[in-house]
Amino acid sequence: MVLSDLKREGEQLTFTVEEITLPSPPPPTSEGIPAQLSSQRDQLVATGLKPGNYTLIIDGVEVTTATHQDWARGVALDSSPAHRDAEILRAAVNDKNLQFTYSWKALNQVHIVGERKSSPSGRALPAEVIEFNRLANERDKDLRKSTILKTRQWKLALTNK
Repeated sequence: MVLSDLKREGEQLTFTVEEITLPSPPPPTSEGIPAQLSSQRDQLVATGLKPGNYTLIIDGVEVTTATHQDWARGVALDSSPAHRDAEILRAAVNDKNLQFTYSWKALNQVHIVGERKSSPSGRALPAEVIEFNRLANERDKDLRKSTILKTRQWKLALTNK
């Protein structure tokens, strides 16, 4: 990300962040993660803050609150608006991939060479596979058009002392 327009206004910092990549995915667990993996999480470091608790607000959405000491060490960011947008994109990619898989993989061998080959469901299989392929291609086109990288307004504000 590219940071610009950094301003200190009283007990808060405001700045603009231009996203140039998608955020890192959050850990797949709510449990603690090994220290070796902590560096792979997105985090914000803010030093020189006066004592107290500070809340990070991105585009008007409260993201997290931590002490000035925590901000100086770095606070992991896993649920920012960018993370939520990336999760929506990830779900869309997973759906497209599922449709693609269905378009190239028959449901089971019974439909192709077995007892259902001449049944209505067996005869319908080629059309279903073609429809799955159409759905996968349609979703792929939509994904190519979707740009979720944005420029967002961040604020780190003192919430109490």
